[in-house]
Parts: sequence; structure tokens; C-alpha cells
Amino acid sequence: MDQLVGLGTADSAVLAAELLPSYAERLEEAIFANVIAITLGIAALIHSNSHITDAKETLRAEIKAEIAILRGEMGTIRGEMAELRAHIDAGFDRLENALKLHELEHHK
Repeated sequence: MDQLVGLGTADSAVLAAELLPSYAERLEEAIFANVIAITLGIAALIHSNSHITDAKETLRAEIKAEIAILRGEMGTIRGEMAELRAHIDAGFDRLENALKLHELEHHK
């Protein structure tokens, strides 16, 4: 546009007619480049989101599997605790019976 300064009206019109197509072409190229950049960005985002979705599904499946394992282990631990309680209760019963026997034998 600096080329238009200082020219007469007719000369300016001719020069503008020559320059405008090149500006229009550059503008069109810039718009096309921006459309390509936006399209590639959206494609990359969609691709990234699909990987994130896959990773979340994998993680959910792994968490469910680990929870199932932990529940099984908790069941085993509860069973072992019940056995220990029964063993402790039996020990207390034996001690109580031994104490009663001792009292009968020695403290009449």
C-alpha cells in the first residue's frame, strides 16, 4: 500500500488493480493455512481423546480386577480371623475349666 502514496488517481487505480489480486491470494493462502492448522489441531485432539478414553477404560478394568482380588483376600482374612477367635475362645474355655477343676481340688 505504500506504493500508492504520491500517485495520481488513475495511477493509483491501475496499481491497486495490480496489487489487489496478490493481496487476495495471500489472504486466501493465510485463511487456508489457518483452516489446515485448525483441522489438524482438532484431529489431534480427537485422537488424543480416544487414547484417553482407552486408557480410562483399561484403568477401570484393572481397578475392578484389583477390587475383586482384594475382596477375595478380605474374605480369606475374615475366615482366618473367625478361626483365631474360635481358637482363642476354646483356649479361654480350657483355662476356665482348669480353674474350676483347680478350685474343686484345692479349695473345698
